[in-house]
Amino acid sequence: MDDVDKLSLLFEKIIERVKRLKKEDPKFKQEKVWKKIEKILKPLDKHKASGWKNIKKDLKESILDLPEYYIDGRGNKKITHEHFLMEQLRIPERQDPTLKEILHIAYYAGLYKGSKNINKEKDKMDNITTYVKKDGVKKLADLVDDDVVNGIMEILT
Repeated sequence: MDDVDKLSLLFEKIIERVKRLKKEDPKFKQEKVWKKIEKILKPLDKHKASGWKNIKKDLKESILDLPEYYIDGRGNKKITHEHFLMEQLRIPERQDPTLKEILHIAYYAGLYKGSKNINKEKDKMDNITTYVKKDGVKKLADLVDDDVVNGIMEILT
């Protein structure tokens, strides 16, 4: 398996594991779990892909037109599952293309898929190449060693 495939596979594994965790327990401590993953990836932040890919404007607009929050009958603000999809768009606008941020997108994709019964198993929003060019994936893939993969997978069990 070449390095590009290794990073793409890690991206996909994160989506599937987070999706499973969210489906099993809709109230699982997603922020706490991400903080643990972030701790593994933070030391690698000095390495960046050359840039983010542009996501088609009409796709972005159609997602950003969806409701992100609602107020329940008790006056509590609740996020909708679309919030996770919107975060996948916001990361490239607000963050550098580091391994941590790319995998944060995968984490949000898993939360989105786990919070809603989505029929499409493979769509553009859960593909690493939607966000980063292949040369950028290749550049960062060298950072994905067994310690990184095993550490993340252990957190997501």
